[in-house]
Amino acid sequence: MLIDCLQTSFAKAWCRLAAGLLVPLIFWPLAPAATVPSSVTVMSVEAMPLSSSNPDRPGITLEMTREAARRAGITPQFEFIPWRRAQEQVANGRDLLITPLARTPEREDRYRWIALLYRVERTLASLDKPVDSLAQAQAEKRTILVGAGTAQEQLLHSAGYPPELILSAKVGEREIDLLVSGRAQAWLNSSPETIWRWQQAKRPEPLLLGRPIQSDDVYLACSRDCSAPMIESFSQAIREMRSDGSMDRLLLRYEGGY
Repeated sequence: MLIDCLQTSFAKAWCRLAAGLLVPLIFWPLAPAATVPSSVTVMSVEAMPLSSSNPDRPGITLEMTREAARRAGITPQFEFIPWRRAQEQVANGRDLLITPLARTPEREDRYRWIALLYRVERTLASLDKPVDSLAQAQAEKRTILVGAGTAQEQLLHSAGYPPELILSAKVGEREIDLLVSGRAQAWLNSSPETIWRWQQAKRPEPLLLGRPIQSDDVYLACSRDCSAPMIESFSQAIREMRSDGSMDRLLLRYEGGY
């Protein structure tokens, strides 16, 4: 083949071109392999018993995340900012984690969904009588209280609940006061969080929970632009935790506080 290639000037030109292209390919530096980061920022929200900034009792979700990070060899840095802003920051950022985040159709394409942690029910809490559906709440012209930027707020808008009957408040602050004062006649929230908050407030009034409005899968999620090795490290750690019973043990630890 080489002799034939050298027999004509046309062929010689092609041989020189091929040689010129081959050398850069041989010596082109290989891209460095992606590595697992040593630390990661995890955005969260004050929503006990799911999550809390209290390091001694961080909630179900953050205990799961902390243990998964330990197994993955990654140091988590937990940050608590307004929930809607936290979601935007993670969605538009790089290699940022967020939890507890319900996986909803509106959020599907905005994040990388690393691992399912658990499932929660959303119910309407009230003081006068149980409210079992959004249809009932609307027929009774009830103002429904929801946390700003939460899956509950998305649920009301998606269901076409009248905007003038939706009261959004910062998560974890004035919900109980707004319900007791009558500013809202129902509170749509995850059942564990509602019960926990009511017990901690030690209110004398009986709190009535209606039938579940919706159930959601709660995930550990990452920015769309997220390190593949980090995703795999956390996924593997959570698979191991589920397999060895650690996930169930963490859930049971918090059941007494409901």
